[in-house]
Amino acid sequence: FPSHDNAVYTANTYYVDRVFVGLADAPDYDEARVTNIELAPTLENYIENPSFEVDDSNWTLTGLTFTQDADIPYVGYPGSSSGQFTAAGSWTLACDSIIPVEVGTYLNVSQYIKSADITSVDAILEIYDADDNLLNTVTETHTVTTSWQRDHIVTLIPSTSIASYAKYRLEGTVGTFYLDMVMAQDTYSPSSYRDWE
Repeated sequence: FPSHDNAVYTANTYYVDRVFVGLADAPDYDEARVTNIELAPTLENYIENPSFEVDDSNWTLTGLTFTQDADIPYVGYPGSSSGQFTAAGSWTLACDSIIPVEVGTYLNVSQYIKSADITSVDAILEIYDADDNLLNTVTETHTVTTSWQRDHIVTLIPSTSIASYAKYRLEGTVGTFYLDMVMAQDTYSPSSYRDWE
């Protein structure tokens, strides 16, 4: 396990579950003072064309015009372009990717976004079964600022769910905004705090 003293951190969200440190006859989950964490980078991005490096393919624009732009967030691996989107009224930006879901895990969709004149956008995540029936819709209103910020929407796909896939879109009103590094991935769900629960 790597020590936190010499680890390289490349993300800003970490999930830690069921921590036990020390020698004992039975696990004791209280009073953990130091922990080594082994990261397993096995996640994949289910969004095609997440950074608009060539064009706006894999995205359906309603009420928007697209321009490729060199303004990018200088974090992670942003590539060389972002998408600049301009609307004269209400708009929808829908991702054409079918996002597979795994029951018993969280689904997390995030993106970097900024705007000089749009102050909020609605992020909408729709969960479907294998027969294309809508099971659930999660909607969150996100504040947009003039600086690049990563916004995300997260939902738990219950272990009893018949969910098969998800679709994602953003909606808003008049103005221009920039979008880059859109990502959809499964993340871990918490297990019981105690072994016997």
